[in-house]
Amino acid sequence: MNGHQFFFGRYDINACAYLWNIDIPVETIGASARVRRSTTSQNVLSTEWLTDDQNAQLSGLENDEYDKKYLSFFKELSGETKNSASKKIVKKCYAWLEDVASQEERDELKTLHHSDHSKCKEKVQEYLEKLPETKKTEIKEHLDVCEEIWYAEHGGHEHGHAHHHRRRRHHEHSFEDFAKEHLGWLTDNQKAEAMKLKDDKAALKLKMKEFFEATAGEKRQEAISSMKGACRQLLKHVLGDEKAAELKTMKESGASSESLKTKFEEYMNGITDEHLKEEANDHKEECMKIPSSWS
Repeated sequence: MNGHQFFFGRYDINACAYLWNIDIPVETIGASARVRRSTTSQNVLSTEWLTDDQNAQLSGLENDEYDKKYLSFFKELSGETKNSASKKIVKKCYAWLEDVASQEERDELKTLHHSDHSKCKEKVQEYLEKLPETKKTEIKEHLDVCEEIWYAEHGGHEHGHAHHHRRRRHHEHSFEDFAKEHLGWLTDNQKAEAMKLKDDKAALKLKMKEFFEATAGEKRQEAISSMKGACRQLLKHVLGDEKAAELKTMKESGASSESLKTKFEEYMNGITDEHLKEEANDHKEECMKIPSSWS
C-alpha cells in the first residue's frame, strides 16, 4: 500500500484536518498577515478558575497564542478541580445559545452531545448563524477551545473509543505521509516541530497557522497551492470522484459562490457513513473558505 492510499484510509482523514483547519484569509491572499489582539477572549472563555499569575500571562496575548496558553493551563488541572473548571468553561462558552435556541432545542443539544458529536457540532453551527455577525465572529475565534473541552468531558460518542483506537493505530504513519505530500513548504525543523505535536490537534493547528503566517512571496504561494491540493483530495475522498467533478464543473461554468455552497451542503448532508460524516462536518466550513479547491 503506497503513502497516498494509506493516508486516505477510512479513519485517517483526520490527518488532513491538520492542514485543512488552517484559517486562510482567501480574500486577502498575498497580503501581509494581520495581527489581532485577543480583545474578546474573556467574553467567550471563563477565566474565574485561573490564578492571578495565569491571568497576567494571558493578558495581551494574540488570539491563537491566548487559546494555546489557556488550554495548557486547563490541561495542568486534574480531578475535581479540572471537572469544576470544565463546567465553568462550557457554561460560558455556550451561554449564547439561550439567545437563539429554545429550552427544548438546548435539551436536544445536550442529548446529542452524549450520543452524536457530529450532529451536535452541526447543530451548534446552525445556531451560530442566528447570531449577529460581530458576536458570531467573536465566538468562532475561540470555538476550537470550547469544543475541545466540552467533547473531552465524555471522551466520544457511542463509537468513540473503538474509533479513537483505530485512528491512532495509523495516526503517526498517516501524518508522516501527509507531511511528505502536502507540507513541502515547511523547513525540516518546522516539520520536526509539527511531528512532536501530532497528538495535540489544537496545538498543532496553532503551530501550522504560525508557520503559514511566517511565509511570504513564492513560499506563501507554494503553501497556498499545497493547501488547495490537500482540499481537493479531501473533497474527492469525502464526496467521491463524481460529486467532486460536478462541483468542479459548476465552478468552471461560472456558478455563484452561493450555488456552490448549496450544492456542497446537499452532498455533505447525503453522507451516510457516520465516521466519514463526523470528519466531513468537522471541516466543511474550512472547505467553503477555499472554493478554488473545487477547480
